[in-house]
Amino acid sequence: MSVFPHPIVPLLKADRLRKKISTIQLTTTDKKKLSFTSSFSVAHTIDGNISLDELISRTDQQLYCAKKQGRNCVCSDQSGCQAGPE
Repeated sequence: MSVFPHPIVPLLKADRLRKKISTIQLTTTDKKKLSFTSSFSVAHTIDGNISLDELISRTDQQLYCAKKQGRNCVCSDQSGCQAGPE
């Protein structure tokens, strides 16, 4: 878990990492090309009464959202899923 001063910061960092991972390509010994995708989720609150377990639960729900979107997304409990073909 990380703490950031503004909710957009982790979204931007996660999307930058998602894009970087999508550029990775490997070739196997039998000449098959492998590429990678990733999905991230972000939960944010300014309510000091929300427990860590609740934030983790929100984040987990966003990962399920990413799976439904077809993966390779950044999902947030504040802004939904942002997918991007690379």
